[in-house]
Order: sequence, then structure tokens, then C-alpha cells
Amino acid sequence: MAHITVIGAGAWGTALALAAHRGDNSVTLWSPFEDEVNMLRDKRMHISKLPDVMIPEDIEISSDTHQACQDADVVVLAPPAQKMREVCQYIRPFMKEAAPVVITSKGIENITNQLMSQVVSEVLNLNPLAALSGPSFAVEVGQNLPTAVTIASEHAALAEQICKQFNSTHFRPYLSTDIIGTQLGGALKNVIAIACGILDGMDLGHNARAATLTRGIAEISRLGVAMGGKPETFMGLSGIGDLTLTALSTKSRNMSFGQAIGKGIPLEELLGKDTLTEGVFTVKSAVELAERYEVEMPITFAIHRLINNQERLEDLMGDILSRPLKEEAA
Repeated sequence: MAHITVIGAGAWGTALALAAHRGDNSVTLWSPFEDEVNMLRDKRMHISKLPDVMIPEDIEISSDTHQACQDADVVVLAPPAQKMREVCQYIRPFMKEAAPVVITSKGIENITNQLMSQVVSEVLNLNPLAALSGPSFAVEVGQNLPTAVTIASEHAALAEQICKQFNSTHFRPYLSTDIIGTQLGGALKNVIAIACGILDGMDLGHNARAATLTRGIAEISRLGVAMGGKPETFMGLSGIGDLTLTALSTKSRNMSFGQAIGKGIPLEELLGKDTLTEGVFTVKSAVELAERYEVEMPITFAIHRLINNQERLEDLMGDILSRPLKEEAA
């Protein structure tokens, strides 16, 4: 039995703590917010984010950073992607050097355009890294519904170890050594999901949405391979699997955000909300990486122009539909 500490007690962190517990591990769920810790201890439930999902009494819920990190055989990082560096800097003094770290946040850091593994390795440079990604809504993981994910590390033995620790009857991890591709699939699919949501909101039909999803995975794969990912990764759980879930379900915040745009809700109103979707943060970095690696990503560029340049949706769709004809594999 391993002791697993999950850093971040939002919906995803709580769901992962439950998944780790079901894998016969002892678990600590850590939050820096005393109000959140007290609520979770009192209710044994994340009422606002995972209603009706009980947290077992033997999952420790704590704000004690020293104990949470020092007791851990494995540390699971589940903060929002744009908070990853800040959180790692906060826990760094308390970390054991040899403790493996599992990155579960899907995104690219703004300004630096770094993947989460690059961010974490800069701060926690003595800890071996793995990344968990794939089609996994937090609420369904919390409810113990069947879920399959990818766990990737440059070190196959570490990926295998984490797979065994998280494996349970309803949570099945698959091993990968492609940590770059695994992370890029999880981050970039959010942008394509916004595009699919827009089409759905505009009631443009299933054909258009299926085409966008298919061409979306093509452009994700182009950038991923250019950055060192493996082509087969994007045909797996952390690629087409995660994209399918996020782009086709209204449970997805990214898809729902795009749907609202398609229905005519002003972009300024949507961007003014306290909680923005991951794709809004990711798209600018995705475009800058595509330009750096000289990769064509027309759907991603169109979403960037819509969100960050406030260009008209009708103009962007016209530009995409009038692109020169080409081979499908290109």
C-alpha cells in the first residue's frame, strides 16, 4: 500500500483522491484553504462540485503542507494549470526529493508556453515526473463510473508503478512513455471543443461538428509530433479519447462555452465570468507554439482570432471554409 497525497481539493483533486483510495492506497487530500478543509471534513462531500459523492472517513483532509508532503510516497498535482508554478513553489520546501510527482492538470502555461511537466521540473527538479490524462470527467470518476486514462512518464517503470497504484475495478490506467504527447492532447483538445460547441450552438449540424473534431485531432497531432510527441498517442485515450469526450458533451465547460458563443451570447459577457474554461487560456499559447514550430492549425487560429482579437465569427468561418483544397492526410 502506498500513501498518495493529492494537492488541490477541487472537483478533480477530490475525484482523484477517491480513485487513489479505491486502488487500496492510503490518501491525503490537501487544500491551502481552511474553509474548504473544514467543509470537506464536516460534510465528507464536496457539495458544490461533487454532490452526492461521499468521501470515505479514512481519506485524510488537511491543510498541513509539511505532513501532507512528507508522508507521501506519491504526490498528485491537481491545481488549475495556470496556478501550477505557484503551487509547486509553495510545496517545494516540504517535498521529499525522491517522491514521484503525477501531473493531472491539462494546460499550457501562459507567457512561457511551457507544458506542465516543464513547469514542474523547473521548480521540483529532483522529483521524477509522470502525467495522467484522458477522457475523465471529475464527477464520473467521483461516482466510480468506468473510466480509462493514460499515465505517461519518460521512465516506463515509474509509469507502470503509478498505473498499478491507481488501478481499480472501475478506473483503468494505460501506460505510455510519451509524456509530451499525453499532455498536449489533454491541453489542445479544449480549444477544439470550443469550436465544436460553437457549431452546436449555431445549430450547424452533426456533419460540421464531426468534421471539426476530425480535423481538430489532425492539427493537434501535427503540433504534438513537431514538439516530440508520438503519432500514436493522439489516436489514444489522451488524444482522440479526451477530445471526443470534451467536444461532444455539454458537461464539458469548453464545449458549453463555445455553445454559448454560437447561441449569440456576447463574448465580453462570457469572458467576464470568474471561472473561465481551460481552452480560453490555452489557445494563445497554442498559436504561439504553432508559429514557433511552423505548424498549420486553422481551427485553433480561428478560435484565437475570435477570443483574443474579437474578430467576427462569420468572417472566421468563411476563411476556414474557403481554404485551398488539399489531401486529407496533410
